[in-house]
Amino acid sequence: MQNTPMSEKARLALGLVAGAGTLASFAAITGSHALVILAVGTVLSAVVAAFQADRRNVWAAWAGGAAVAALLAWIVPDLRSILLLVSAVEGAGALLLALARYRRSR
Repeated sequence: MQNTPMSEKARLALGLVAGAGTLASFAAITGSHALVILAVGTVLSAVVAAFQADRRNVWAAWAGGAAVAALLAWIVPDLRSILLLVSAVEGAGALLLALARYRRSR
């Protein structure tokens, strides 16, 4: 497997994921729901950037969906159990799709 430099869109997607993680950390520290909503938007932007970098990044959408469901479960207690279930299923789907993509690229 070659080491190729990452595209600008891929670097953007990674930066947005890091930003979402930072926002979620600040939300945990402060208890602010507004920061969670910003983190959700940042995750969705990262998914879009990942697709623009490579259309075969289907796993990124599933991982983003899992992250969004987990973040929303944090601020919507009435739907927490179903959102955590959705997050777990999407996370497992993302893992399977990422492994399948890795095996095809080898």
